[in-house]
Amino acid sequence: MTTRPPTDSGGQGHKPPESQGGARRSSADARTANAGRSATPSILESTLSGPHHPIDTPREQTAPLTRAEDAAAQDVRSPTNYAAAVNRGRQAFQCAESTPPTHVAGSWKPREQHNLLATLAKDWHSTSEPVDTPEQAALRKVAVAPSEVHADTALRQKTATELEVLLHYLSGSLELPHPPNFAKAVLPLLQRAMLEQYHETHHEAMLTADVTPRAQLRKSMTHNTLIGLLFKANTDTDCGRRMLGRLMDDVKRLYFDGIHTLHFVFNSQRIAQIYAGTAFHLNGTCIVLEDSTSEAEEGVYKEATFRRKYAVRIYGADTIGLVVLLATLGQLPGVKVVDAERPRVDSTDIVDNRYFLLRFDTASCPEMLRGITKLSINGQMITLHHHVVFQRVPCARCYAPYHTVGFCKIKPVMLTKTQAKFRRTYKGPVPSYAVGTTTQYRHTDSDSLTNFLATLHRELAQSAAPSSTASSIPEPAVLIDERVRPPKVEVAGGQDVMAVEPAQGPQPTDDAETTPPSDGFTVVTRRAGRG
Repeated sequence: MTTRPPTDSGGQGHKPPESQGGARRSSADARTANAGRSATPSILESTLSGPHHPIDTPREQTAPLTRAEDAAAQDVRSPTNYAAAVNRGRQAFQCAESTPPTHVAGSWKPREQHNLLATLAKDWHSTSEPVDTPEQAALRKVAVAPSEVHADTALRQKTATELEVLLHYLSGSLELPHPPNFAKAVLPLLQRAMLEQYHETHHEAMLTADVTPRAQLRKSMTHNTLIGLLFKANTDTDCGRRMLGRLMDDVKRLYFDGIHTLHFVFNSQRIAQIYAGTAFHLNGTCIVLEDSTSEAEEGVYKEATFRRKYAVRIYGADTIGLVVLLATLGQLPGVKVVDAERPRVDSTDIVDNRYFLLRFDTASCPEMLRGITKLSINGQMITLHHHVVFQRVPCARCYAPYHTVGFCKIKPVMLTKTQAKFRRTYKGPVPSYAVGTTTQYRHTDSDSLTNFLATLHRELAQSAAPSSTASSIPEPAVLIDERVRPPKVEVAGGQDVMAVEPAQGPQPTDDAETTPPSDGFTVVTRRAGRG
């Protein structure tokens, strides 16, 4: 009986046996073998050494996909970025319902976390499409159908159905994303423009969100860029992905005003009400959508509207007092303060509350206060922090609003000039005011209290009025720019030209030859000196 030698397993000092024929397999043969193995089900190989016994080995095979629904469900995954979501369309967000999360990733204040969780818990599965009657569905089909564009000299007559669509649309009973398309064939250009402007004014609805400078948004950001930022920050959960998918379908325009307001424009007031009060992540901040466009009456500001007004924080005005500060600023042309107060914030929002908060009647900064961070009133220097635009307080060294004193890199020779750029001096009447004693403010009836406050107001106004010995026409209050202006020089023709201010640093000293031309002017050519 012939015995087979034991199989060499390649231990220490042993070389594994060569393949049959003693030659190493070529790369082509290896690729062919690998392709054959990948085409067949993988089977666990039996033991190579020892006697051969028939054993049962499990096969590494997955269950076949016998239904088309299973294959589609296995292929559909939630998009991980905004570009993938746009490419896959609305089906990318059609995932199964899931339980709303109970925790939001990141560090948030209690109020912000409550708003974010409440937003995720909303029903984002349903669609925002209007529910139409059969008649409205037929009219909508006519309104959104493509149409030819006719010149003003080649207009056609409106059909009876088109007239009915137009009447229902203008009355508000037919909700459309835009004016009917057939208007391009039946109405002149200017009348079509009137319908477009009517739609933007009376059909579309806008919600706004107050954005802090920490979000680092720019006015030049497009709709697609802003939606991409929202998608990146809010799609870490299934509820967030459904929410952003719904928002991408519903929001018509999204833009940033460059100051502190993000505008969301929707096709109708019905859709806008769905998003009123919702909260979103945005670059590490929390924004809440509010209705700040509708007003009850002129001169009355809702809380959401009031937040859209421009505001500044005033530091260092404790010596002159809030009353004198407001009376002084009120004399500057174009500066109208509608509210002033100490900060009313809870303990979680306090960082530095040593300021007065002033809000103006405009959404942008008054022209006389733009770019000003230091204001001198009767020798008292106050600081203006434009906190809706710049997150940090102005530099205490160079007065620039872009950085704090720890990051100031202004050279000492440029410090005075830089300070003058951001500093102004108030020139005008400054009233005087004394609070009085506690006893003066104790009254028992409304008339007595009203007369007392009116008297204080009248005395304050009289203290700021010019005296009788002064001229009859008082000069308006102004802010003096202390920057040194280059002197004006007179040239031929009687024109005054501003002299060029010499540049900082080493000046050129090497002069070339000068030749007086025929017109009498001397042209000097200089070579730049080496710094």
